[in-house]
Amino acid sequence: MTEFKSFYDATSTIQIDEPVERVVVTGYPDYDSLVALGLADKIVAAPKSHQPKYLGQISADIADIGNLHDPDLEVIKAAKPDLIILSERARKHSQELSQIAPVFHYETTNEHYWQHFRDINLELAKIFDKEDQAQALIAALDQAANQVQAYNADHSDQKTLTLMLSEGDYRDFSGHSRFAFIYQYLNFQTADNTEITAAHGRQVTGAEIDDMNPDRIFVIDRTAAISAADDEDLLASPALKETKASQAGAVYELSPDLWYLSGGGLESTKQQIAEIQKALH
Repeated sequence: MTEFKSFYDATSTIQIDEPVERVVVTGYPDYDSLVALGLADKIVAAPKSHQPKYLGQISADIADIGNLHDPDLEVIKAAKPDLIILSERARKHSQELSQIAPVFHYETTNEHYWQHFRDINLELAKIFDKEDQAQALIAALDQAANQVQAYNADHSDQKTLTLMLSEGDYRDFSGHSRFAFIYQYLNFQTADNTEITAAHGRQVTGAEIDDMNPDRIFVIDRTAAISAADDEDLLASPALKETKASQAGAVYELSPDLWYLSGGGLESTKQQIAEIQKALH
């Protein structure tokens, strides 16, 4: 038995019998991190609801545990895992799942986002003796991010708004929100200094967005990520058309499923940085 950090809280640990051969993942970031580390063959069960396009098709050989919030505990138990990797959306099931197998919590935090991202991925890699690979992948992310950071150093007067479109509403996210990555790590300056920690952000009106008058808007259409519909029409609001971002052609629609359903994995973070880089050039 070997002890590893579990990230349930600042001091919690788990005892794991090595080698780990059978893994259940409950979210897409943890899935893509394992794949990036060359560990796809260890995954025996995963969610298959609203699969993000960047993952491709999850193998039929991998059991379907259902949705991201309420995984099927019976399917997980039947998979006989050596390890369960638990995403934030399913955190409420931590105690139940710990009765089946050791639980590693794969969650990024709004505060100190990048340090926590590094910590959880390096510890996860350590379980499989893949620390060198994880270090190399994180170094590549740092290198790509440095280009965005350099751009922002030269445009520090520009303000950026991260805007979610959600079932007919505008939702705003600041530097201490679920999209802290954009501000804390990539160094965009926020157009809204309000402390926003709610999972679905702060509801705002078109008039409030107009008042913020951001130089750049990153748009994430949650409606499109979770259904066959979208909220594209919200971008035609006269108030948004008056912003500096709209007038400069700096309203960028990010991949909804990547940013809303995933993000925070080794591969999804690579894809997110690439989307931001593309928007800036």
